[in-house]
Amino acid sequence: IGMRYDYWFIGSEVTEAMMNPDILTITEAGRQRYFDETSNLFGARFKGHLSPRLGISHPVTDNDVLYFNYGHFSQLPTYNYVYAKLNTVSDNPYSLIGNPNLDPKTTVAYEIGLKHKFSAASAVEFKAYYKDMFDYETAQTITSFNPLVGNYSLMMYLNMDYARSYGLEFMFRQTAGRFFSGDASFTYSVTTGKSSSPDDNVLVEAGMIPEKPLTENYLSWDEPFRLIGNLRFHMYEDNISPWINNWSLNAHIEAQSGRRYTESVILDTVSTADGTTWYIGTSRTDNPYGEIADPYITVDLKFTKDFYYKGLSYGFYIDIENVFNHKVPRRINPFTGEPYDPGEIISYNYYGGRNPNDDPSRYYSPRQIMLGLFLRF
Repeated sequence: IGMRYDYWFIGSEVTEAMMNPDILTITEAGRQRYFDETSNLFGARFKGHLSPRLGISHPVTDNDVLYFNYGHFSQLPTYNYVYAKLNTVSDNPYSLIGNPNLDPKTTVAYEIGLKHKFSAASAVEFKAYYKDMFDYETAQTITSFNPLVGNYSLMMYLNMDYARSYGLEFMFRQTAGRFFSGDASFTYSVTTGKSSSPDDNVLVEAGMIPEKPLTENYLSWDEPFRLIGNLRFHMYEDNISPWINNWSLNAHIEAQSGRRYTESVILDTVSTADGTTWYIGTSRTDNPYGEIADPYITVDLKFTKDFYYKGLSYGFYIDIENVFNHKVPRRINPFTGEPYDPGEIISYNYYGGRNPNDDPSRYYSPRQIMLGLFLRF
């Protein structure tokens, strides 16, 4: 059983802004709530969150352990959502104003699992979990009145969003002799909620995305499955030449489902003078993020060589990320379910702007090779 208390001081500049009636981005109701919902310590305003934790472990047999974990976990608000544009009034109706009275994001997590030891060299673990995440930031339109400007409205971040996640996880660990070891894990999960981004309401107001559904839906960062494997070879033996001793090779293999996306259905095409064909379609707003792109696999390798001399440890390492240079897309074409690439069909919404097929940031980093030296005292 445990308790954790997290606190953060919001800053004297914010308190001064809250006390300034000339700042129109802070409503009178917002000022009152700020002082009612924050605490005072030697003149400094702060917020705190108490997080209880509970863990229970019970040995079922000599080789089996059943456990249960429960806990609250908090995360400070994103600073940009707290401090942005507090001292200004923007002419842009979609401009977002920070909210210094934001509460921390909170996750309530439940976990139950079973560990089994086959031998001193191998073990397996199976667990199920459920996470309830609330007080997520989301942009909302608020209205107020000021004698100088009359009625006015602005968009501000509020703690009004939530998400939930549940899943199963399986893990296996194995050692083989003195040199080899490895582990593998497989996770199946489902994440649903109301908004994939705090700015979704702003994009709706601007007409860039359709109206959000009333019910929960899959979120863009939902990842239905992930398979991870780690293989390790360590050669650290006595009475062997240092040139063939004191080295290690680690391999990390990861396979996971592709990105979620909202499918678009083609309705018509438009051809421009340069011969480009643009596609007009409608988004499947009844099934947001209901489709999943193709899965992908990445492999990372790291080789480390140590040398020892009079109490010093030094050496070098070679770290290769994405060994096979697999293309991992950042964005998915909603018409095709494939990554954006030259020759792919694109929406008419991109006409006059940057062509996503030519955007170099459409993929994550390609293969990277890093060589380093180290010295330990």
